Amino acid sequence: MNTIAGPRQPGFGLLSFSLFGGVAIWMVHLAANSALVSTSCAHHSTLLLNLSTAVTAVIAALSAAAGALVARRYGSIPGPFQQRTRFLGFLGMFFGVASLILILLEGAPVLVLNECAR
Repeated sequence: MNTIAGPRQPGFGLLSFSLFGGVAIWMVHLAANSALVSTSCAHHSTLLLNLSTAVTAVIAALSAAAGALVARRYGSIPGPFQQRTRFLGFLGMFFGVASLILILLEGAPVLVLNECAR
């Protein structure tokens, strides 16, 4: 490890968050919104559903940013794993952006539709 220029490879936590954080938080969003519909209907408020969408969207965006960090900072360092690291960073960005889009698309109907109508 080069202590002056920093590590040559991303840490396990950063790389894992960039690759799996977006997809994991998307699944949390699905489960949370499914569980919160009955509470939302009981209180006649969509605040909880919108809040869960906003929080999970921010986390998915952070996951995409972590992928960009991996691709940009660690993928530009010459070494034997440069191409692999750059690819994993771009893959993390793709998963994070795709998860962000899915979260926003799943949260959008709450803004215009009444989930309690029967």
